[in-house]
Order: sequence, then structure tokens, then C-alpha cells
Amino acid sequence: MPNFSGKWSQNQILYNDTGFYKVPGAPTSVSATDGGNAQSIVSFTAPTYTGNPPSIIGYRVRGIEQSGRTIPVTVVNAGSGNKYNMDGSATPALTLIEGHTYIFDQSAASNSGHPLRFSTVSDGTHGGGSEYTTGVTTSGTPGNSGAYTQIVVAADAPTLYYYCTNHSGMGGTANTSTFNSEVTGSASPLTLTGLINAVTYNIQVQAQNTAGYGEIGSTTGTPEEPQQAIYQIPGTYTWVAPSDLSPSTVSVVAIGGGGGGGVYGGGGGGAGLAYGNNISVSGGTSYTVVVGDGSAPASNGSTAGTGGSSSFSSTSVLSAKGGNGGQSQYSPAQNASGGGPSSSSSGSALSGGGTGGGGGACGPRSGNWAAGGGGGAGGYSGNGGTGGTAGSNYANNGSSAPSGGGGGGGGGGADPSTTGYGYGGGGGGTGIFGQGASGTGGDAFTDGRSQGAENEGHGGSGGGQGSNSFSGYGQDTVANGSATLNGSSTPPGGSGGQYGGGGANSYRKGASGVVRIVWSRSNQTRTFPSTNVGDF
Repeated sequence: MPNFSGKWSQNQILYNDTGFYKVPGAPTSVSATDGGNAQSIVSFTAPTYTGNPPSIIGYRVRGIEQSGRTIPVTVVNAGSGNKYNMDGSATPALTLIEGHTYIFDQSAASNSGHPLRFSTVSDGTHGGGSEYTTGVTTSGTPGNSGAYTQIVVAADAPTLYYYCTNHSGMGGTANTSTFNSEVTGSASPLTLTGLINAVTYNIQVQAQNTAGYGEIGSTTGTPEEPQQAIYQIPGTYTWVAPSDLSPSTVSVVAIGGGGGGGVYGGGGGGAGLAYGNNISVSGGTSYTVVVGDGSAPASNGSTAGTGGSSSFSSTSVLSAKGGNGGQSQYSPAQNASGGGPSSSSSGSALSGGGTGGGGGACGPRSGNWAAGGGGGAGGYSGNGGTGGTAGSNYANNGSSAPSGGGGGGGGGGADPSTTGYGYGGGGGGTGIFGQGASGTGGDAFTDGRSQGAENEGHGGSGGGQGSNSFSGYGQDTVANGSATLNGSSTPPGGSGGQYGGGGANSYRKGASGVVRIVWSRSNQTRTFPSTNVGDF
């Protein structure tokens, strides 16, 4: 019956409340744990009040940097010209939080001549835009101590792009937002990805019903720095030792750049591998890391250069040498030597490693052109395989790396008995996650233009195989090698496999080198070739 008393019962209040849409309350017991490199695993309990309608249909988790930060900037050559390198990669897509202050530290010497600025247009003034100056201040000269560009990100700031005022193509995107990372899902836990290690985030969790997202449950999370650093783009870097190492030592493996191949001639030599264990470091101290590039292939009538060395701290501490380049056969009747193996690795911290295999030589011909295969990269306890040789009406297999050494196999040679042109296979590379099986050599073949021929050297210890003679003909599709771009009229040839494999003939370079540093925070022993150095 109607209620004329002017007072509502509890049931009537609840009934009246159901006439309105209500978002859920805040999830409870919110916590965040380290989820590995640049990730946080967020756990929570469903809210007590589920809103109206009272059915939770999902959750949203956001990570927001607690404050701005200083971002060290270096300049590296990533194979396609100079690039800004920050947050562990070249030209990363950054997220800048509105209201926060970011300092782009350009004190590293590689910044000389590369002032960093912002624009609302990609590539800034080089792309037809103008410099964005709202909240931006600069100080000093890039490449010198104290040089930086600072930005206080305005509310509702547009999408920005960082660029070099002097050179095009060096920069990337700087998105502006109110959060750094977001993930949605139906239940706890949810994993936030794309975070920056050692940066603390405010983490917000909201439940959703058909009325929308509800109140916020919160915590904080700080993804731990991974206990490894990998540098695989040729260039010079600065690695800063974490302050919480236990013990205060690192172990390092380095592989140099492979030698490039000659034109219708000798294959490039494989690079050497060097590793050092229990190298003493001091927390907060900077150490120089150099990654050697594979040498470019030879022009017609010349010999390819030597691949670059890769090193940690300095060449006197730990250095892995690059492979030597192959010689072009600019006369059909001329010998063309393969690139020699890398010279011995060196350094006071050297604990072990192997020499790269030599590239295959090419003997004289009375008419057409033959080609030797590229040499394999050195292993952890043995040398890389040698590239196959080729000459007048013959071609030989590339050799496998010595059993148990973990090196890359050599590529097979190619004899152009029916075509007039021979294309050797690239040498195999060596992996960086500890010693594994040795790579096998590539097979020789006698029809240099026979597509599908399997004459590439195979990788050792998980390294990449070289490319075979015909992969990438007319395009750059070599999955594991470091091929230069081929036009449809450019002859093919095998590229070296990652890391450090030697290139075969015909416009193919050696594979680039690499440096990997590993350490522990909990007194765990991590030493090469195989003690707790897998990919973690």
C-alpha cells in the first residue's frame, strides 16, 4: 500500500537506488610484482560494491610514471644512418606524461653536432615543420658535459616528434598522454607491458560495468632492470653498472663483425668470439661498449675490408676481432683469396673464445666466374668452420665448426659450370646465450643460379645461419643475415648469419657483431660458456 508517513524503509531506499546507473567501487588488495623486463604483474580483488547494473564486465589497469626523469641520449649508426638512442633502443617511441618534466641528457660525446629538439611534424624542420618550444629549454653544447634539452609537458600537449636540427632521419615520436601503459582484461592478474625498467609507476585499477569504469584502486610498481644488457646494433654505447650487483662483477661475451665477400671471388672470413668472466665493475660507473659492424662487400677489382671489433670497457679489457674480407676475382684467370679468419681476440679479462673460420678461396677459370663461401663465426671453445672453395669446374662444401666448440659453420662454394656466374653461401653466426651445438657447413653446388640450393653455413650455439646463394635475389629477405639491399638486376650471394658470420661473394656483407653483459643481484654465479647464462 502507499506510504504516506514521509519516511522510507530500507527496502524502498534500495529499490529507488536501482533506478540509476552506478559505476563500481574501487578494486581492493591491489599489488604489483616484477614481471620481467619492462613488465609489472598487477593483482587485485573485485570491488565490494559492483555498481548498478551489478555485473562486472572487465577491468582496466594503467601505469603512470610517478615523475619525470632524465633520459641519457647517445647517437648510433643503426645501419641506415645516425639515430638517437635512448631507453635501450634506437629512435624509440616515447611517452611523455602531461605535467611532468623530462631532461634529455646529451652530454655523451656521440651527441656532438646533433642538437635534439621537438616539433609537431615528423622530422621537424626537415619535414616541413617548425620547432616546438612550449615548456622547452636547452643548455650547453651537445657532446659536452651538462648539455641537455628539457621539456615540461603541457596539459593537452599535441603529439610531438624529436629530431636533430642538423640532420634528417635521426629522430622518432614522443607521444603525450596522461598514462604510459594500459591493459584490459576480465580478471586478475593483468600484466602491464612497455614500461621502463627501474622507473616507478603509479598503477591504477578500475572495474567496469555497463555504466562505465569505476573508482580507482591503486599501488606502485617498479620493473626491475634485467640482469643482462645486449647491444646488437653497430656503434658505441655507454653501459652504467647497476648499484645493487651482488657480486660486483659481470661476465661478457663479444663477437666481432664478419668480413665481406669479394665480387665473384673469395668469401669473407668469420669473426672471432671472446668472453670474459668475473670482471670487476663499480656501481654507477660508466663503461664503453663497442659493437663492430660487418664489413661491406668488395667493389669489383678490390678486397673487402675487415669487420669491426666488438669490445667491453676497452680493447685492452675484452675485444673480439672482426673477420677479414674476401678478394674480388676481376679476371677469370686470376686467383681470389678468401677473407682470413679473425685475428686472436684479446684483453686482460679474456677467459675464452674461438677464432672465426676463413672464407673460401676462388681458383682461376678459363671463362666464367666462381665463388667461395663465407667463413663461420668463432665458437666458445673452438673455431668457426671455413667457407667452401670453388674454381674451374669444381666447388667444395664449407666445413662444419669443430664438434663441441659451438661455432658457426662455413658456407659452401659455388661453381658456375652451366651459368657463367657462381654465388657462394654465407657463413653461419654464433649465438650469445651460452655454448651449444656447433654449426654445420653448407653444401657446394655446381649451378650457381639454382634457386633453393642449400649452401649456407649453419649457426652454432643458437646463432643464425647464413643466407644461401639465391635467397633474397631481387629483394632483401634474408632472415638471419645482414644483407645489403639487392635490386632486381643485382646478383645474389650469401650473407653472413648473426652474429659474426662472413659474407660470400657478390654484394653481400658480413654479419654485424654483438656484446652481451650478464650479472647477478643475488650472489648467483653467471659465467660463460654455460653457467646460468641462458636468455633470462
